[in-house]
Amino acid sequence: MRPHFSVLSLAINPLHLGNVEAMKDGKVFTNTGRFIGGNKRGLMGIYKDRSADKVQLNIEEEIEEEIQGLMRVHKGGLVERLSPLFIEVPPDLDDPLVVSKDVGINQEKGTWARVYLPKHHARREKLPILVYFHGGGFCLGSAAWSIYHSFISHLAREIGCLVVSVSYRLAPECKIPSQYEDGIEALEWVSHQKDAWLVNHGNLRRIFIGGDSAGANIAHHVSLSARVALSGCLLMQPFFGGEDVLRWEEEIEDPALPHKWVDTFWKWALPEGATKDHPACNPLLESPKSWPEGLPILVLVAERDLMRERGVIYANAMTRAGKPVRLVVSEGVGHGFQVFQPNSDAIPKLLRHLGEFVKENSKGGRGHGPVSSLHFGARPANGIHVLRI
Repeated sequence: MRPHFSVLSLAINPLHLGNVEAMKDGKVFTNTGRFIGGNKRGLMGIYKDRSADKVQLNIEEEIEEEIQGLMRVHKGGLVERLSPLFIEVPPDLDDPLVVSKDVGINQEKGTWARVYLPKHHARREKLPILVYFHGGGFCLGSAAWSIYHSFISHLAREIGCLVVSVSYRLAPECKIPSQYEDGIEALEWVSHQKDAWLVNHGNLRRIFIGGDSAGANIAHHVSLSARVALSGCLLMQPFFGGEDVLRWEEEIEDPALPHKWVDTFWKWALPEGATKDHPACNPLLESPKSWPEGLPILVLVAERDLMRERGVIYANAMTRAGKPVRLVVSEGVGHGFQVFQPNSDAIPKLLRHLGEFVKENSKGGRGHGPVSSLHFGARPANGIHVLRI
């Protein structure tokens, strides 16, 4: 029987007002009654619960497995997320360029989203909508993380989209397919115009889906089951895998995504007893011919990323299956550079290609012609056209 998971976030977070004092039903509260962890979201003003009983908080359980300095899972089921990346920031309605706000999607599941609206778009023309999923190996992350808030604000402004950045349930408390279910629900929430910004400023006929790392994995799987018409799919450094170790994975060391982290994230995220040849991890075990017809897909990989060749193989498989796909490689950078290296020269180039993709497919275009015949690395992209930026 799976243990009941509780959650404790011990992040360096100036928004955590008060000291951790109580845990109830898997949710951690401060001495002010402010909720800071667990399956419901209260930190940014969503689903506040101020009725915690004072109970003894015990984190002395034996550690079952951990990623040093980042996350621990205890044998009794307690989950600690320790990273200083857990600095969360509130939405900003006063930003002169991109305003943002938090909205609830499913109160019982604790899922929610941060919506970003560029302020200076033409009011008579509604914006394409991008439903975006953050990375974090399925086990970490939030739409409120400062690194994602900064990147998505920049993204919305530069590519001219209304962005719905989704906070989904995390593993190991909620294993796959929980994240895919949350993604499908978020997409349908958008399509049903559940928010005034979507109604007044969003073009419901131009919905894109995307994400980075595990979020790109979620975007891929959600696109397979989506009951909403999509205009395109943007996959940044998709978090895929398999039991077979690729030569590139043996050769590369990416400090942003060490090998051990990948193995541990998959162990925590996959269904009990599953291997990395589960379709959630290795989507090529399912025939690409069964994937949505005519959906334009932009695959963006980073040259120094441990995940690089997984993205290339994925793009190749789609090309062989006749899917409209473009592959772009950002040179000289590693996994998650767009959030971990905010001053990288590679980011403006990345955003330019994201913007071009959205613009092209917001005009009714489908697919892309060859953009380059350049290949890269020890394992070339067999037959696919690659654009290096």
